[in-house]
Amino acid sequence: MKLPVLCKGEISEKPYIFKSISIRVFSLEEICRVFMEHTSMPPEDFYCVELCDYISLELKLKDLGDALKESLMKKTGGQSEFIVRVLMYSGYADNVETEKIRKQISMLENLPPLLRMKSYADSMVSSGRLYGAFDIYNEILPKIKGKDPALEASIYHNCGVVYAKMFFFEAAAAQFKEAYVISRDEESLRAYKAAALFSDDDTENLIKERIITPKDAEEIGRIKEKILEGAAGDVGDIDFANDAKRIVKEIKKDYLKRIENGIISADIWGRQSA
Repeated sequence: MKLPVLCKGEISEKPYIFKSISIRVFSLEEICRVFMEHTSMPPEDFYCVELCDYISLELKLKDLGDALKESLMKKTGGQSEFIVRVLMYSGYADNVETEKIRKQISMLENLPPLLRMKSYADSMVSSGRLYGAFDIYNEILPKIKGKDPALEASIYHNCGVVYAKMFFFEAAAAQFKEAYVISRDEESLRAYKAAALFSDDDTENLIKERIITPKDAEEIGRIKEKILEGAAGDVGDIDFANDAKRIVKEIKKDYLKRIENGIISADIWGRQSA
């Protein structure tokens, strides 16, 4: 069990807002919590004069705020040292955790800016912040189109992952297909096939392209009919929420059956590294 941490400084009535992640904090410990949960790519508002001033003036920790501001103005230490200094001062993280964070941020600082952005977007997918990740991927794509095939393919693939997690299977299939055309990576092909199985894509074209077999197509048709039949009925007598739950349950059952039969991998989508 982790030892309790004594709070340092004041709890402010005025919040500091991390605009990049839409989070408000009122204390040093809350700042530390944000730092520890967003080490995959610390945004600019994790490392700025405004935060130093907030720590000095609002949290009444002038010694820490002034030291951070001085290191920031003199450009000594970088983001990793800035964040580690806050964590060590508060005692919020132990030495092992602090060193791990230092190494992680230092490694990211040495990556090219676009790879840093992709790393952050990937972490957002893992934590369920899909819309934010999608925005970042789409910001990167125009900058690398035709210039870095490996990175381009991995971003298309990961956009497919985002769409698939939101049940937009047709859009997911299109993204996976784009990734496969560029990279010829089997992971993207496998994900494309899985998305196509659950989409309303043109089955004849999928068979022609040898993405699915005629047997797959027949099975897809049966599954869709079964789900639609389950959803049909007198709308006036069926509560919409219960109906939606039943449909999701049918999809989950079908998904598990497909895994057991080896039709698709349990790790259907995956995420690619550039």
